[in-house]
Amino acid sequence: MGPPTEQSKDAMVNELFEENSCRWNLEKIEALLPDLKPQILSIKPSEEGGQDKRIWLRDCSGVYTTKSGYQAAIENREAMGQNREGRVFQWKKKIWDVHTPTKIKLLLWKATHGGLPVNERLAARSIIPNPACIRCGEVESVSHVFFTCPFAQETWRKVPFKRDLQFTGITQFSEGWNLVQVETSLPPTGFNEGSLAAWVIWSLWISRNYRIFEERSYLEQEVVTKALVDGKEWNDAQPRKGEARIPRKYATAGQRFEIICQSDAAWKEENLSAGTAWKFSRPRDNFIRSTSLIFTFMKSPLVAEGLALRSAMEQAFLLDYKQISFESDSKTLVTAIVEGSNISDLHGILSDIRTLSERFTSVSFHWVPRNSISAVDLLAKQTLNAFVSNSV
Repeated sequence: MGPPTEQSKDAMVNELFEENSCRWNLEKIEALLPDLKPQILSIKPSEEGGQDKRIWLRDCSGVYTTKSGYQAAIENREAMGQNREGRVFQWKKKIWDVHTPTKIKLLLWKATHGGLPVNERLAARSIIPNPACIRCGEVESVSHVFFTCPFAQETWRKVPFKRDLQFTGITQFSEGWNLVQVETSLPPTGFNEGSLAAWVIWSLWISRNYRIFEERSYLEQEVVTKALVDGKEWNDAQPRKGEARIPRKYATAGQRFEIICQSDAAWKEENLSAGTAWKFSRPRDNFIRSTSLIFTFMKSPLVAEGLALRSAMEQAFLLDYKQISFESDSKTLVTAIVEGSNISDLHGILSDIRTLSERFTSVSFHWVPRNSISAVDLLAKQTLNAFVSNSV
């Protein structure tokens, strides 16, 4: 593939579509971008006129956040061998995924970067005359405040962990955090991995600031108790997993209508093809109608699941089914539909599914286990195997 021609140098993506549609024009693609044909055809645009949207490819949701941008920058720096500690620090696992409030994650992040205003840094900048720790008289560094100060070490000994911790040789905050973050808390505290340790870090920092600025002293056990109480209160206030937020335009998660449509897909990575199938049924009179279809240039099984559901909805509308429930064994797909979230590879498909939903009087979407749709799964696999056999 060489440089663009004079005629195609200003071409736009929509010029690769067939006229007055959002379907790819194979002749134009082969003429202009033959080497990129598989990648282009694997993009499944909306067929219902869904709006274009900027997406962030570094996250499956397609939404850019400061957190994901920071993570991308860290990964790039580590890939270029510029990690200042000479080793990879797992920022996402060690800090951003810890089940704590954002304020504690930011404290951990600042501490790991040595960005907290401890006495050692303040004295180096001539803000205070003495770098000594207010509790023990040693130089107050970040690692000293949280791990090597006698007060901090006694505090950690009172934390209900399975084993006693030793902080000998700790010179960097990251070394101490790697040690405490993996410790398991004893029941019945009920904290996730790293969560209790993070609350203790927060409590140590708060007690240190109270001592300096308000001359209020806390015992080691009081610091641990505050961490346990604050952490439990915060955990109890968090929403439970599985509490789905369902838009009003969709029926409640437990409601099933008279017509039920089950859809599924079988995907073959070797040739990026997928067999899809769906079945309409009406339990009261044993009515069953099934259909299958082949799709090519499928980049993932999730895209195939989305196309199977979209195709089933299109046929349901043509058959004039007004009230219908759709079932799929793809929890990721159903969750995205019900919660209104985005998945970058499914942007056009999800847009069409939401548009098609408005055409029904009532519609609901449900996740079901694979064994509940075994007949549709078998039909999808048979359709795929027949296509592969005929292609050989």
